[in-house]
Amino acid sequence: MSTITNITVQTYAYDLEDFGPGGTYQRGGKLRLEKFIVSITTDDGLVGSYAPHFGASPQALAQVKDMARGLIGHDAEQRERIFERLKQSHRHYDKSGIAALDAALWDLAGKKYDAPVAKLLGGYRQRLPVYASTTPGQSSPGGLDSIGKYAEFAQTCWEQGISAFKIHGFFDGDAKKEIAIMTAVREQVGADMKLMTDPASTLGSFMDAIEVGRACDDLGFYWYEDPYRDASSSAVAHKRLRDFIKTPMLIAEHIRGFEQKADFVLAGGTDIMHIDPELDGGITGTMKLA
Repeated sequence: MSTITNITVQTYAYDLEDFGPGGTYQRGGKLRLEKFIVSITTDDGLVGSYAPHFGASPQALAQVKDMARGLIGHDAEQRERIFERLKQSHRHYDKSGIAALDAALWDLAGKKYDAPVAKLLGGYRQRLPVYASTTPGQSSPGGLDSIGKYAEFAQTCWEQGISAFKIHGFFDGDAKKEIAIMTAVREQVGADMKLMTDPASTLGSFMDAIEVGRACDDLGFYWYEDPYRDASSSAVAHKRLRDFIKTPMLIAEHIRGFEQKADFVLAGGTDIMHIDPELDGGITGTMKLA
């Protein structure tokens, strides 16, 4: 047993050089990011920490501070019990604060047993596939400021040994432009590179979503992600879209919770599930979803 004796939450900030608003490229620009790190101390002198990135929202920070107060005196190794306790106590919220605390508890376990978390989970893979994921397109010069730049960047990634490439277009809801980018990239890299596209919930109509989806079919895309302006929240709408296209769909990035995501899959709303440990209950929540 390792009893939790203290939990600290520290905020920090840093600048990303050459980044502008929305994560676009901007030479000489600075994008200010504010994050936090949570550290959990136990009575055996160990400290487990985690610093979320995408999951470091102001809402998550507030929840972590609130949740932490109720964990003092609990056994840090009872991660399942803590997970269920936090899920119940914060049922009126999105429960985004669970992730950082859960990851810190797993870090504690890794230190206590002198083993990587992957080993504690039974992991066996030595290598994992990766893909390049673009920033959004932009109207200002530099970065992905034209359709041709997407094709050039995909070719560069392919030459560096990256075998898959995900497109984030201009996020303006223009289905024709989305398809033009997809076509240019496929023509540039050929048939061997796996391609995906993520309109990021910007396409304005069902017909636009079908049009882009059928382009995915024609161009042999690996998956089609989050097309609708509903922020991928309607299983019924996406099941209907799946009836019109062949390309596998990756949906539900913006749905929080094990039960809600399970319902989305069972309702036929997606082929592939999008899971993020920083948004889906940490490592414990991610394993439940898997």
